[in-house]
Amino acid sequence: MDYEGELALVVLGPIDEDQLAAGVAQPLGLAAANDLTSRLVQALGETMDHPLAYWTAAKSFARFLPIAEHVWPPPAGSRRSPSSRSRPASTARSASARRRSS
Repeated sequence: MDYEGELALVVLGPIDEDQLAAGVAQPLGLAAANDLTSRLVQALGETMDHPLAYWTAAKSFARFLPIAEHVWPPPAGSRRSPSSRSRPASTARSASARRRSS
């Protein structure tokens, strides 16, 4: 078993592709995730003609991508995609709090 930390992009609502193309911020948030891989399954494919299928299977078991309970949404009132200048960090909101407010 192998693992690596990941930064997950979480979709918090519908995405409007036209607005996205125009640079309008979409309902996205960030969360910590843990990408797990079964190296044993992955190694089984090393001698096969199509090892990619084994790589895919090695990451496809139930509970192999646990995600943190907290999602950090963009700052309230943000209407455009972030520019190159820095912005203040937003506050974290738990998944259970998001479910209660829906």
